[in-house]
Amino acid sequence: MPDQPNRSEPGLFTVGSKVWFRDGTGGNHIARLPGTVVEDYCDEVAANAHLGRDWAPIRRWAVALDDGRLVFSDGHDLEGR
Repeated sequence: MPDQPNRSEPGLFTVGSKVWFRDGTGGNHIARLPGTVVEDYCDEVAANAHLGRDWAPIRRWAVALDDGRLVFSDGHDLEGR
């Protein structure tokens, strides 16, 4: 049986969590890509307000996708698996 996503609230992940990353960059099609959380930048996210800019905000989660890419997420596009 293929992996089925378990819906999780954003922020409930830890380093090593297996996740689905919902990639909506393909237009109307949203791909669900498997990966593993490799870093949690929680402390740095709080510093976003102190950067004095609103571009290039720090994302909380670094996720190594199973296809070799590294993506960054705030959690809204992650699901536990």
